[in-house]
Amino acid sequence: MTEKTISSRVKEDTLIELQFLKKELGVNQTAVIQSAIHLLYQSTKSKKPKMTRYKMFEQAGFIGAIEAKSNLSETYKQEIDEYLKKKYK
Repeated sequence: MTEKTISSRVKEDTLIELQFLKKELGVNQTAVIQSAIHLLYQSTKSKKPKMTRYKMFEQAGFIGAIEAKSNLSETYKQEIDEYLKKKYK
């Protein structure tokens, strides 16, 4: 995996904390930042509830309720045919 350089602005107290971590852990700045990002990522990802397929379809608007005849599953072809005949008369 290729490495990329990033730059960030941090407050003085954050810089002091970074220096402390580098000294205490005996690692460089990159290792501290990578570890912090990884821990935050894992924590955030584990809190995010897994979305079921049903919920995804429901959110996308594919699942809903309609008013229709009780036998629509049996007569839907006829209903569509009638609808299209009326629409394109």
